[in-house]
Amino acid sequence: MRELFRDLLEVPDIRGVTLFAPGGAVVFREWREPPPPGESPGEELSLLTAALAGYKEADVAFRRGWLCARETPAGLLAVVAGLGAPLPLLRLQLDLLLPSLLPRPRKRGLLGLFGGAPDARAGR
Repeated sequence: MRELFRDLLEVPDIRGVTLFAPGGAVVFREWREPPPPGESPGEELSLLTAALAGYKEADVAFRRGWLCARETPAGLLAVVAGLGAPLPLLRLQLDLLLPSLLPRPRKRGLLGLFGGAPDARAGR
């Protein structure tokens, strides 16, 4: 899963990415640098993203940075960025990433190619 978020994590001044499942459990978390001593964004980030439930997207500015949250079929994607992060590039990377988080259609093999399952009467 880390490979999916590689380009997003390479945007300048991105501090971390967390993907929460619809129930709130952490599916993926990657931080470029550990938070300062005494600061653990995990629980606060969970509470904030829970408050954002139901919003398709939100960009929240704080004194020392940004929180960009996007609703996806896989859950809620939260990106923490510093004030120096180029927001247009961050939004572009999020727009490019979101389709890859969609559920993949099931492959049906050759049956899908020929229109579905064979008719049971064909074997008579």
